[in-house]
Amino acid sequence: MVEVAEFFKFSNPLFLDAFVAVVLYSLCRALARFGFPRISEGIREASLVFIVFMCYDASRYFALDEEATAKENGRKVIRFEEDIHINIEKPMQNFAVEHEDFAKFLNNFYLGAHWGGLVIFFIWAYARVIFASHNKMQRRRQEYTQFRGRFILMNMLAACSFMAYPCAPPRVFPEMGFKDLLLQVGHTDVYTKTRRWVNPYAAMPSMHQGYSLLFAVTIVIMLRSEILASRVEIAEEDEEDLEAGKLENPTGIRAVIQQVQARYNAYHVLSPATRGDAKKLFWISLLPFAFLIYPIFMFVVIVATGNHFVLDAIAGACAMGLAAAIYPLALRVILLVKATVLSASKSLMACVSESMFGVKQDIELGDVAKEKESEEKKGFLDDRPSEAL
Repeated sequence: MVEVAEFFKFSNPLFLDAFVAVVLYSLCRALARFGFPRISEGIREASLVFIVFMCYDASRYFALDEEATAKENGRKVIRFEEDIHINIEKPMQNFAVEHEDFAKFLNNFYLGAHWGGLVIFFIWAYARVIFASHNKMQRRRQEYTQFRGRFILMNMLAACSFMAYPCAPPRVFPEMGFKDLLLQVGHTDVYTKTRRWVNPYAAMPSMHQGYSLLFAVTIVIMLRSEILASRVEIAEEDEEDLEAGKLENPTGIRAVIQQVQARYNAYHVLSPATRGDAKKLFWISLLPFAFLIYPIFMFVVIVATGNHFVLDAIAGACAMGLAAAIYPLALRVILLVKATVLSASKSLMACVSESMFGVKQDIELGDVAKEKESEEKKGFLDDRPSEAL
């Protein structure tokens, strides 16, 4: 365990993340007071990313002396995978080693796609909010807020898992036939050089898999919401065709199928569309699902490079699903705690005022109330839990 004195040094990633998060948040508050709301909001989003980094670095901070435990847990994962016959790591690694150019591509993708994808996705998701038209902005803000909340919650769950169950990755077991492609093919011992900044025992769950899956699912939802944003006005056309005998009034399975089609025919992209245009939109709305290739390929990357077990990837996907499922409940709990703290603070300040000055008064937490009202108008603090995503 790191000594307490070493915590308050910029060489400590956890302290550095906390320092940067505080500085960025203070800067965003200052810019908001001086009349730069959009710049302030952007800087606040950056400060939230560093809070996520704090979750990860906290796990590294508590796992420095857990090498023996992490290796034993890694061996347990290997034995469990052998028992249920999902131990496909070695064949995938052998294939990558036999094709050196492919192995180098996997290494570069592993090193760059995780954090690079995080930055690119957040910039895109936030940009589609601030550059949206007036009638789309509120919906996009809610989508972004829900994604951001699930992302932070997933990282908190993962950090707790890293601390409770440190697990060594396959690359630290060369005696069992596993390979380290970063070292063997790329000749890069990245983990020894960056040990201060990387948790070497954060294999379970795989956040490479969790991030990629969350990004892909969110992109699918956001893009399909754009395609299915407005309603198609074809009801009158359908009624006329029914009266003219051009359309049948089906029953049974055909009725169910046509009801499903009608739901897709109820949307269009920019302007009222004909029935034929709406059918085309059905196929267009399926195009965003192509982004699901990203988490599938990320699975190949993390397993073939020897950085995660198959079970780690499954756990990463489960962490994403759990965060998405419990987000509405977590939001309600946070808002309840927030309201309770504000109410208790208000009562305490009123009691102090009465006891010290002999004046009973109802003290309002003005700054907190104004800030909450202002941010609710912006839409970034949506207090209404949503089941979307």
